[in-house]
Amino acid sequence: MAAHGAVFAAPPGDGRLTLHYDPRITVQFTASAHELSTWDRWDRTTTPTHLLRGARSDLLLPEAAERMTQSGPRPGMSEFPDCGHAPNMSNPQDIALLHRVLVELLGRSPQG
Repeated sequence: MAAHGAVFAAPPGDGRLTLHYDPRITVQFTASAHELSTWDRWDRTTTPTHLLRGARSDLLLPEAAERMTQSGPRPGMSEFPDCGHAPNMSNPQDIALLHRVLVELLGRSPQG
């Protein structure tokens, strides 16, 4: 992944690289800055939750992730080293982690 966090994909049959996400995603941070403090909503969350964080995320900062684990639904957190904002969950270890987390959140045995 590039240092700036962009992910590129080549459409089938087309040799050009294209952004794999909408670069306008960050507009919300400047256009609606007054709406960005949502800790009151987080505190009311009761859904079982687990936080997945890329250790090099420039969106979900360590301080915010820590606060998330100490408030609201008080989720567990898994941090992915050498990863930007969104872990891709494509290697066997990540898939096994996700399976364990879902089993825990759903309150089921791995076979059930």
